[in-house]
Amino acid sequence: MSELAISGRVWIGREFHEAAVILKEGRILEILPKSSVPLNVPLIDFGNNLILPGLVDVHVHLRDFEQSYKEDFSSGTKAAIAGGYTTVLTMPNTKPPISSLEMLQSAKERTKDKIFCDVGFHIGLNENPINSIKALMEGGFSIKLYPEDIMLISKDREKKEILTKEEKIFFTAHCEDLERIEANKAKIENKVENHSMIRDEIAELNGVELCLKLLKLKNLHIVHVSSSLALKRLIGESELDKKLTFEVTVHHLALTKKRVEELKGIAKTNPPLRSEEDALALRKALNEGKVTAIVTDHAPHSIEEKKLEEYDSIPSGFPGLETAIPALLTLVKLGEISLEETILALTSKPAKRFQIHNVGEIKRNSFANLTVVKQNEKWKIKSSNFLSKAKFSPFENMEVVGKVIAVFLRGEKVFEEGSILSNPKGRVIIKNWNL
Repeated sequence: MSELAISGRVWIGREFHEAAVILKEGRILEILPKSSVPLNVPLIDFGNNLILPGLVDVHVHLRDFEQSYKEDFSSGTKAAIAGGYTTVLTMPNTKPPISSLEMLQSAKERTKDKIFCDVGFHIGLNENPINSIKALMEGGFSIKLYPEDIMLISKDREKKEILTKEEKIFFTAHCEDLERIEANKAKIENKVENHSMIRDEIAELNGVELCLKLLKLKNLHIVHVSSSLALKRLIGESELDKKLTFEVTVHHLALTKKRVEELKGIAKTNPPLRSEEDALALRKALNEGKVTAIVTDHAPHSIEEKKLEEYDSIPSGFPGLETAIPALLTLVKLGEISLEETILALTSKPAKRFQIHNVGEIKRNSFANLTVVKQNEKWKIKSSNFLSKAKFSPFENMEVVGKVIAVFLRGEKVFEEGSILSNPKGRVIIKNWNL
């Protein structure tokens, strides 16, 4: 592959520089002033636009298998590329779940010639935890624990011993107290407008406390923290234990429970959208550099499912890959969040935490994965234009600023101005547990 140069405001380290990036054979060959680009090297000049490392999302749901009507590996990774993401880690709660070596291999098979960005896999908790560990050691990125898994481990000494005796295991955990939630359901009217009261802040805090008790001093990452109570507890603990990190979602940063009152099931997610005070606490933690990753928790469903009226029948989650950059840059424009900390939490910090090599930074010899963003373009979000199969969004019709205008995957331009430009070029990525 011949050399190619792209120039603009390039994110290097922790700041932007007017520069050109030389790409060759899928890697970054050199970074130099635009005026120093050799005359024989083709140059794409993006002017004053931002050139970021290809974004990294360590928490998405790509569905497929028996839920391919919601999303499949092809449509989900198209959505990722359109959102500026070149690397994603997908969750194991597929149907059937990715919780064994056989299912991991099946998932890899289903991605062949279908994925548009790079994809890695989290592993679910199998009925026999040894099966989960075997799959993890074949290249999974973590064992993902859901609230029911955490409760099961707390009551099953044998499973706990199997999971905790292996020092290398990396856990990601969704922390909510199911017993508290069931108790709340018994006394609160079960309708979607009450979702944040049914799955309240105490349920999240209780879940965090139980998870810390079970997995204290293990390599642990807490997913989609939503409340100031859980946040305060985790910040205090993580300052003492560097093996503990946490993430926040775009929607918990940008939206509040008022959106559920307006949109009902469309905006239902777990944990729920919460108060303005909770959102402000998450933004403050991000600005102080406490947040390891900003994730989308991209969770597509059919619109028919999201419009159901019975509380328990409405699935939680919504698509998020294609709305993340505009939602976040709008918060930056409003002065609510730091551009620097936002970029770090979308790129280098999650890549380093999950040991995804050669991505997340613009530096020599890294993969030439680049996302070009027009920072101040105003537009309205229309879910009908999504490349995801899920054509709905809690951000519907919101006026935002910032748009992904081009994406490069290993040096090849794969997206520009709303269109996928190439056949699937993504690869399955695996974690080397022998390092």
